[in-house]
Amino acid sequence: MQIFHHFSTKENVLHFIISVLSIKYYGKCFIFHHFSIRVNVLYFIISVLSTKVNGLYFIISVLSAKVNVLYFIVSVLSAKVNVLYFIISVQSAKVNVLYFIVSVLSAKVNVLYFIISVPSAKVNVLYNSSFQYKVLGKCFIFHHFSAK
Repeated sequence: MQIFHHFSTKENVLHFIISVLSIKYYGKCFIFHHFSIRVNVLYFIISVLSTKVNGLYFIISVLSAKVNVLYFIVSVLSAKVNVLYFIISVQSAKVNVLYFIVSVLSAKVNVLYFIISVPSAKVNVLYNSSFQYKVLGKCFIFHHFSAK
């Protein structure tokens, strides 16, 4: 019995040592597991923040693309306005040239009218002078005969 007790005691001591080592081991495992959970939670938080940063970056990229598209539209509209301004300037220049041509033609017509009206005035003067002399001559003759 003593041998059994001796073995039993050794066995108990061995079992106790194994238990203590096992507790230390499991304690370390628990600590490691607890630390691992914290690391995983921290990793999850970092992942969420990274996702939010990536989402923010995506939103900024989309807004930047919209701004670039808006800038392109404004540039195209500005180019169209410049082309329209050029067309209006060309049309205005054409109108000014046309106005100049009409003014020159009008001046030529006025000169032509003046040239035509001078001989006409001369004819009128001659006609009026001739008519006056005829009338005055007839009046003189009529007056001359009526006075006698």
